[in-house]
Amino acid sequence: MQQVLRGLAVGLYLLILNGCDESANVSNTSQASFSAVSTTAHQTDDSSESIIATIGDKSLTQADIDQSIQLKLYDLEWAKYELRKESLATQIKNNLNPSTDHQKAINISLRPPTPPRLLVDIDGQPTTGPTSAPIILAVFCNYQSIHCGRMQFVYQQLVEAYPDQLRFVYYDFPQGYHRNAGSASNAARCAQQENQFLAFHKALWAHQNELNQNLFLRLSSQLKLPEMRFDECVTEHHFAYQISKNIETAELLGFGNVPVTLVNGLYLNGPKSFDTFRFFIDLELENAKLGSPNQLQSVQQGNEPSLNIAENQQDNSYTVKTNEPVEFEDSLENDIETPPIAGLEYTPRGIVAAKGETPISRDWLDEQLIYETDLREHFQPAEHEVEGVHVMRLSNIESNDFYQTLGLKEGDVVLRVNDEWVHEAQNNLFAKLEDEQEVSVVLMRKGLPVHLRYAIN
Repeated sequence: MQQVLRGLAVGLYLLILNGCDESANVSNTSQASFSAVSTTAHQTDDSSESIIATIGDKSLTQADIDQSIQLKLYDLEWAKYELRKESLATQIKNNLNPSTDHQKAINISLRPPTPPRLLVDIDGQPTTGPTSAPIILAVFCNYQSIHCGRMQFVYQQLVEAYPDQLRFVYYDFPQGYHRNAGSASNAARCAQQENQFLAFHKALWAHQNELNQNLFLRLSSQLKLPEMRFDECVTEHHFAYQISKNIETAELLGFGNVPVTLVNGLYLNGPKSFDTFRFFIDLELENAKLGSPNQLQSVQQGNEPSLNIAENQQDNSYTVKTNEPVEFEDSLENDIETPPIAGLEYTPRGIVAAKGETPISRDWLDEQLIYETDLREHFQPAEHEVEGVHVMRLSNIESNDFYQTLGLKEGDVVLRVNDEWVHEAQNNLFAKLEDEQEVSVVLMRKGLPVHLRYAIN
């Protein structure tokens, strides 16, 4: 028996070594399996049908193996694409002479790999945006995920760029190591049944680091939700079953981490930039305009989640003629129009983006501002000076309901309110809260910038 086992081990070892010799063909095989396919059946090449193992009289082909790991293979293709586009950006920059190449045209033909198209059910899911929108973005996220939190700004950019074309559908995929993510998902669905999902959803992202029942009740109070019904819904986890079904769907599709965003079913894994989404959204809109048979409906009512491979064969190259030297770095001064190719993005450096938005009741706020004089006393001059005046630090606010509701913390240094500086000679926080419906606060917290937004209703 030991000799037989030893023989099998040697055979596997040789098989692995022989497989390594064919590594140069992996890229071509993997790429073909994701591009040369129809919307109804997976077309394969000769190599994918080749037998790579036998078990008794049963044969296993590469296609058999690839079928079970399609998303992982696509993630590898995307990683290769990211490496190529980063190298391309460097090469373009190195091959342009800022003093002589002002009018040189740049033709970019690099395109991302075509994503798998996943079909999921939207019945009963929280949703925002026009029901008639041609593009559905199915978002699998987790309220405690840092990456999901950072994506909220990108999703908001998409809403503003495509106000009539996008419908968002939200799926809960809390990971086990995030203890409060499931309860936050349940609380958001409790707000959904009171027609306040979006406001509550944004507020959870704004307070991502303090997800607990006290926060849920405080937010429900600001949104004027029915107190007893909401409290019971949160305490008894009324939506635990629906959340577990979302988790089951994500796992059946092969998702591991969050965020995962499906653009009309097209699979985009992990954080992606605005321009990456723009690339695929524009392709889907063009397909819809042309009536392309390759644009599949990304949802099926009452069906199990399934996977197809989308096929887009358009020429996705772009020619750009620059009137300025091309800079492949983030810069507020760079005004060059960038082609909408996934990845080659230019995000200007500026104020850190807000993750979400805290709802504030106007009635509650008016009651609080009666005590404005007392509230102002919590602002104390910090040791730092800007142009001869001290910036202001918050102190003794741990048990203050006003500052806790705003999400402000002990020691926060408030720098700007609605784009106006705050310092010892000027503090417009209270005036803006009293007069405006939308208020933005930028501050430093333990050496890091934080951006808070408030929607006053």
